[in-house]
Amino acid sequence: MSDHTSTGALQAIRAEAWRVHAERMAAELVSAGCIRDRRWYEAFANTPRHLLLPGIDARGVDGDDVPEQWLTAVYSAAPPTGADDESPPWPVVPPSEPTPAELAALLDLLHPADAEIELPRVLEVGAGCGYVTALLCHRFGAEQVTATDPHSADYTRALLAGLDLFPCLVTARDPRGAAAYGPFDAILCTTGDPSTPPPTWLPQLGDSGRMIAVVRGADSQLAAEAYQRLQAGPVHSRILYLGTRPPLS
Repeated sequence: MSDHTSTGALQAIRAEAWRVHAERMAAELVSAGCIRDRRWYEAFANTPRHLLLPGIDARGVDGDDVPEQWLTAVYSAAPPTGADDESPPWPVVPPSEPTPAELAALLDLLHPADAEIELPRVLEVGAGCGYVTALLCHRFGAEQVTATDPHSADYTRALLAGLDLFPCLVTARDPRGAAAYGPFDAILCTTGDPSTPPPTWLPQLGDSGRMIAVVRGADSQLAAEAYQRLQAGPVHSRILYLGTRPPLS
């Protein structure tokens, strides 16, 4: 092997360093009971979270330039306890972002292993920078996923295209969601925005469909309002309290 080839191979290994962290995080989520379906494990293990967080643009950065402690924090199932004062000046994960453990619990509620519809059409309300959108694409296929965002659909589309993921992304300021693209078998909203009450999205929920909407109280306790439409019938709802953070061993 030539020196040039060796250097190129080493750079490729460094650029893929995030996968080690993502696989470790996914394994932790399985051990903690947050993931109960192997297909969600594969989604978390193969989605580059460090490229899909607000305020962070790590595209094109050589893997050798990405600090190991930063990747460890980004791929932590639970919130980091603090940062090393000597760490390189990389952005921290915003505290408002749902943790991977929270997302895993919500996604398991949205589509558990025994879900009636094997390959649902999914609507995500509030795509943001696209991490959850990417997880949904890995799990169900991009052609099954529609995501809306009132501000950043074009930006998110570019980020996901860089990962060869091409879901339907809609810049939607209408709180009613994406009625023109429905009905949907599953609807997920992680924004917890009280200005867009979940009932406005219920008409877009198909027969046997399920909707999960995050509810956060003043004490930051995480809960999900779960809606289930019976076959060609009414919608039933219930609140599921997941705790301040899903427990991790």
